[in-house]
Amino acid sequence: MAEEFTGFLAAKKRKVSRNTYRSYESHVRLYLGPHLGQVRRRKLRVRHLDAMYDAIAEHNELIAVYRESGDPRKVAAVKWQRPVGPTSIHRINGTLKTCLNRPVKEGLWW
Repeated sequence: MAEEFTGFLAAKKRKVSRNTYRSYESHVRLYLGPHLGQVRRRKLRVRHLDAMYDAIAEHNELIAVYRESGDPRKVAAVKWQRPVGPTSIHRINGTLKTCLNRPVKEGLWW
């Protein structure tokens, strides 16, 4: 999927607003690329998405545990990190959907 994400971002750069592009780029860089980039498009399954969302939830839990620990080193390690909330998850999913629909709209179906 890494090539699809790269092509998607290149195609969207001139067609969407700067803020929309920034959202797409951050979703790909922080979540979609690291979790799905190595998966081939035809092999993408729900289990891959579940694994990505599980990893995001685990990281959210880690942030909470570190903040509540009282250990200055752990608190400092997550100082600038925010948990990924339901709205962000929904937007990440929307970015993935837009990316996956691109070949269909361009007649390049799988």
